[in-house]
Amino acid sequence: MNRSFCLALLAGLALYAHSLSAQGDVPFPREQLVLWLDAEPTALFADLEGTQSVDGKTPVAYWRDKGPRAHRATQEIELARPDYVPDVRGGRGAVRFDGVSKFLHIDSVANLFQQEQWTAFAVAQAEEVEDDGTMLMASGVPERSRRGLRFMPNCGPARCLEFKSKADENEDIRSEKRLSSDWLLWEFHNDRGLVSIGTNGAVEATGMIRHDEIAELKRALVGGRPDRNNGGTENWNGHIGEILVFDNALSEEEREAVRSYLATKWSLDIEPAGDEGD
Repeated sequence: MNRSFCLALLAGLALYAHSLSAQGDVPFPREQLVLWLDAEPTALFADLEGTQSVDGKTPVAYWRDKGPRAHRATQEIELARPDYVPDVRGGRGAVRFDGVSKFLHIDSVANLFQQEQWTAFAVAQAEEVEDDGTMLMASGVPERSRRGLRFMPNCGPARCLEFKSKADENEDIRSEKRLSSDWLLWEFHNDRGLVSIGTNGAVEATGMIRHDEIAELKRALVGGRPDRNNGGTENWNGHIGEILVFDNALSEEEREAVRSYLATKWSLDIEPAGDEGD
């Protein structure tokens, strides 16, 4: 084996290793990702074609999916585009939603919350919100019904997490634990109708949902409520740094791997594995 061949082989291996790193060589099942939105500047664009990267505080027209499905979160209306804000958490930037009129469409995953199994994570920070709460991510049928992951300010005297299963309030799954407006790792897990919700590795609430409520979900939004076309007080008010959604009910070991990855990346304190919270 001659010297030039060896050098070429080493160069090829280095390039391969670099490509793995660029694709996101992560300690969880990447192939099961339905959606992976990471607020890094290389994944955010000021135009719908994906040619103008964000630079400083910039409205976001297109948030590229880092996962294998290559979905797109977009907003055609310029005034409805959320802003990229650099250096908001440990040197990392995030996407800022105003709680009123700014949100992103990602209709290609609209039927996600109708599936029998899914797991979702989000690193986000919520500001003060109105009594109706604020939608982190949701899917539904315009003007008729919705499902979504919602941060609620008023569950009695406390803020709480909520999985909004439909318009019927009796079907919602809520946590009564008081939450702060700090940056948190939100977690939602559905295994054939048994849903658990929590923050920073601690389970806050569990409950059952049905899967026959909606024939077909047609809209999905990040930072907005899908059954309202013009925004409203239930739109997300705060920053979103990262969202990961899997099309499977991840095992506890797999979820712990995701938690550890996100906690390290975003400088978050999480509960030890196996801690069920208060």
